[in-house]
Amino acid sequence: MNQATLLPVYLPRCQPSTWLESALLGNLGHLLFHSWLCGGSKGCESAHSRSQSPPPSDLSVFRMQYFYVFRNTLISLCLVLGIAVLGLVAHWTDFTVTLDAGVLDFQIVGLITAVMTILSFPVLLLVPLIRKNAAISHVIVELPVLLVAWVLWMTTAILIIRWNSIIYPFGCDFTNVENVHWCTEFFAIERLSIAIWILRA
Repeated sequence: MNQATLLPVYLPRCQPSTWLESALLGNLGHLLFHSWLCGGSKGCESAHSRSQSPPPSDLSVFRMQYFYVFRNTLISLCLVLGIAVLGLVAHWTDFTVTLDAGVLDFQIVGLITAVMTILSFPVLLLVPLIRKNAAISHVIVELPVLLVAWVLWMTTAILIIRWNSIIYPFGCDFTNVENVHWCTEFFAIERLSIAIWILRA
């Protein structure tokens, strides 16, 4: 006769002990009985954990997907604006060097910040797609990179706002016709830098 048929029907497999089982078998017998019944303690624990762990709710999955899409959208937008800033600052730097005015501080910081953004942000976007659970996608790695970018864009915005009051204190309305496009580029650099800084805040 199969040993499983001798078991009482009211003793379910891999369940906590009952008072009748403890009284009949004792402590040592109870442990041996459960070890034989469940195929080892790991089998009981795994079965119990599977029965206790609830499936993830649809709301939590939706929130994670929404956060992931929102994160990728912000990073992609900052990357596109950073490329635009790099082109404008490089053009403006060529203009000041041609006039023997040298390279201003906001141009140096702007070039460094734009290049860093163009090099680092694609990595933040692509590595999590190529390698799941990659270290670069972890918060402990991603957060410092975004924090450094945020500080650099804030510095760029502050420097260019300071030069705004020196070079074009009255805007582009009182600028010579020959220099209107340079004034327009200057304010475009300023507004794009502020926009990236706000998006990364």
